[in-house]
Amino acid sequence: MISRYSLPEMSFIWSEDNRLNLMLKIELAVLEVLMIKGLVPKKDFQSIKSKISLDVTRIKEIEKITKHDLASFVDQISESVGDKTSRWIHYGLTSSDILDTATALQLKLSSKLIIEKLSKLKKTLKLQSLKYKKLLMIGRTHGMH
Repeated sequence: MISRYSLPEMSFIWSEDNRLNLMLKIELAVLEVLMIKGLVPKKDFQSIKSKISLDVTRIKEIEKITKHDLASFVDQISESVGDKTSRWIHYGLTSSDILDTATALQLKLSSKLIIEKLSKLKKTLKLQSLKYKKLLMIGRTHGMH
């Protein structure tokens, strides 16, 4: 996003850091469901959840080797866990499962922000129209008074 053309809140929603954090939340949400369904041991899930972290610099280093954005993300968060429980990270998932879901969440957050801003604009326009409803103005037709 070009910052001068975007609200700071919208720029944050579409920032790389936010996207990576959403991807991490998705990975953890999938692991939690797998744990609830009995596919991932509860102690493994709790261990992963307590250790997992993002390191954007490391992701970029790995991506230079893998030439794959999601593979570098998965490799880095697996490294952060650092033990055999990391085998559950990205278990049964494809790149699209994570990337498409992260994009959908970004779209949802963006839509919510737009709706909030439009609601505020609507209230402001209503207040201004009521404030100035009796103000005399010159009428114009084709640029003529």
